[in-house]
Amino acid sequence: MFGIKKCFIFIVLIVFSVVSYSQQVKKPRIVVCVVLENFSVDYLSKYSDDFGDKGFNRLIGEGICYKNAYYPYMYSQTGVDHASINTGVMPSDHGIVAHEWYDRLLRKTFKGVSSDVYSSKQEDRYRNYSPKKLLANTLGDELKKNSSCSRVFSVSMNAESSIFSAGHMADAAYWFNHEKGEWCTSSYYIDLLNNWTKEYNKHLSLDYYVNRGWHSVSADYSDYKNVSGVSNNFFCDLHKDKERAGNYKVLKASPYANVLVSEFVRNLIINENLGKDNDVDLLNISYSFLDYKCNKYKSNSEEKLDVLYRLDKELGDLLEFLDEQVGKGNYLVSMTVSQPMMPLPDELNKQKLPGGYFSSFKAVSLLKSYLNIKYGQADWISSYDSQQIYLNRELIDSKKLDLKEIQDQVVDFLIQFSGIHKAIPSYLLSSGQYVEGFGLFMCRSYSQKRSGDVMYMLNPGWINTLSNREDYFANYSSERTVPLVFYGLDITPKKVYDKVSILDIMPSLSVKMGIPIRNNDVGNILTF
Repeated sequence: MFGIKKCFIFIVLIVFSVVSYSQQVKKPRIVVCVVLENFSVDYLSKYSDDFGDKGFNRLIGEGICYKNAYYPYMYSQTGVDHASINTGVMPSDHGIVAHEWYDRLLRKTFKGVSSDVYSSKQEDRYRNYSPKKLLANTLGDELKKNSSCSRVFSVSMNAESSIFSAGHMADAAYWFNHEKGEWCTSSYYIDLLNNWTKEYNKHLSLDYYVNRGWHSVSADYSDYKNVSGVSNNFFCDLHKDKERAGNYKVLKASPYANVLVSEFVRNLIINENLGKDNDVDLLNISYSFLDYKCNKYKSNSEEKLDVLYRLDKELGDLLEFLDEQVGKGNYLVSMTVSQPMMPLPDELNKQKLPGGYFSSFKAVSLLKSYLNIKYGQADWISSYDSQQIYLNRELIDSKKLDLKEIQDQVVDFLIQFSGIHKAIPSYLLSSGQYVEGFGLFMCRSYSQKRSGDVMYMLNPGWINTLSNREDYFANYSSERTVPLVFYGLDITPKKVYDKVSILDIMPSLSVKMGIPIRNNDVGNILTF
């Protein structure tokens, strides 16, 4: 009898402990993951006195800020970084090694989001996009697997950022179709846009922004009257660019891009009833920093600083909206940076620091001539993209030449260029012999199926020129240290200076959302 009584008391204590623990571990109603594309890591400290109290300063002052988060691989690019943040694994594992890559089997270059499977009833190539080339599950995928009632969405001006953030099982990934001037998604997610999105698109006032032009932030927001670096008479004419292009692409390279994202996000949260029940929802938001014109302006230019202050306002408005819609303490926000902005070589040179412009187009042209002289006139290079050279393996095999020897010849040739710091053949990258340094970082960006025969990296301070399409898409950031902020719930504000990996975001948010940790997670669980 006494033993039964002891057993009963023991069971009661266990039940009480479990209930107590579940009450202590409060799950958010919604997790909002914010990624700032092409953002300068210096801005947060350099211009904090010019920010308001509701945006960046609220996130950092009331959240936990990891000052030294970093990308543990070589090629930091938008898209690649979004995939890494949301899957928690290296590009070598999730497969998104660049914006686009050469498919040896099909002998064609494909975008990372392109797909021939999910066609559309509309004549719109964007509707064919899908996450099928993403080889790992995202945070949203794991959430949907464990909670079928949870909702997962992603919003960005660009398809690549939105799709690789959303993953495979999301309810929808939305992005801006600048050719049609409307928000769209892929038929992979939903066959046709829902009614609220269609109605929203009907009332988009894009021409208002274009015709109004880009005025100084002080002309729109009185709280930013005396900010550093932006004059009150600042103005950019957007109408001319719109007429020249014949579409709304110019809005992507203006601060109105982030206004459009924020407006759509608010409507999405309201119409999809996000954060309204105990099933955790996930919303990924990407804010851009002048998009395709990012490298046109210096880091301290009026254009970039104006976007910075307006972004501070957008973030403040977003937090206030979440307070009202979801309730303060009921949501969790993460914020970090993808493809961090680098100083232009001209800026570095003025400070007597090394830097320069490299043309992969010209380098490959010279490489082709070299291979023709050495091995005979032929198409020795199948393709090149994003610091990668794809050799014509069928041709090499047909001529009974040694592939490794030609890879070494390419390496020896490329390393002679003043802008190239290191070049490594694929047979060494796949051997696993690199355990530290730049070699290890390049291995983490390398895929045996998708990467080239030779990968190279530029010297610090060097970037690709923007004169050719190939050079534009080849651009990456060698600035791998970024801020990482978590805000909301019952987080105790503090600043952390220890190095943490960007791959820590996925498992850390998984714990907060009550999602089981996967066996293949590379990152660590951050406590906050």
